[in-house]
Amino acid sequence: MTPAASPDDTAPILFHVEHPAATITLNRPARGNALTPELQNEFLSYLDRASKDNLIHYVILQAKGKYFCTGMDLSTTGSSLAGGNEQLYIAGRSFFEALESFPKPLIAIAHGNVYGGGCGIFFSADIRLASSAATFQLTEVTRGLVPALISPTIIREWGPQLARDAMLTARPISAKELYSRHIVSCVFDSAQDGESQLVQITQMLKRGGPKALQRSKALVRTQAQPGLSLLSPHDTAAGQAEKTVKDAFLEMMAPSEEAMHGILAFRQSKGNRYVDWLNFYKSKL
Repeated sequence: MTPAASPDDTAPILFHVEHPAATITLNRPARGNALTPELQNEFLSYLDRASKDNLIHYVILQAKGKYFCTGMDLSTTGSSLAGGNEQLYIAGRSFFEALESFPKPLIAIAHGNVYGGGCGIFFSADIRLASSAATFQLTEVTRGLVPALISPTIIREWGPQLARDAMLTARPISAKELYSRHIVSCVFDSAQDGESQLVQITQMLKRGGPKALQRSKALVRTQAQPGLSLLSPHDTAAGQAEKTVKDAFLEMMAPSEEAMHGILAFRQSKGNRYVDWLNFYKSKL
């Protein structure tokens, strides 16, 4: 699953497509793959391309070098955007919101340590693989800062107790601890093992209808909110969650063209439950 050579493999971020996968690679190892506003914009442009390409069914997020991502590049923060802090906030939250709301499955794999905003990227992914040696650390308080932009992601995905602990103490949280809490999906001991686990996961994703994968992801996103009740019609969030559930159910029962193809393939398979979704969507071009 390692991307083929890019036309410019020295670019700070690489984008490689091999349908049904797209791979986004952070490529600033000398700077710890730290984020800049320009890098965030480029990242967003690749997410947009992946979202619009019907033959891309999932996206892999990875990084080169010792670190997955060390967060914001503090040497450039404040100097790249006109409008100052307000624009930095808007750009930062827009970046993480785009990751969190990306409609297709995101897989993140970390071979090295992850800091600050890098945790926001990694834990926006739906499926997370990490080296057993990797740690995740919110170091902002040690610099007199706070992890404001990524706090919605971290609190939702880690839970309030662990998020509070990590934010206040800035202690490194091991991949093994996060795996034991079911926050990291897989832990691997070597690069080869990580590659093998990544292949296994992508093989599983290939068996899912692309629209069904997106609908399933949307179901989780709209309902994973504390205190949410679908029986509260005057609650805006509850109303959106109920609409997502209803739309998914009605599309399934209609059924959709994708569902019809999947059901027919299952009936004709005589025990082989694998559907070649990539070729199905290629036939629609």
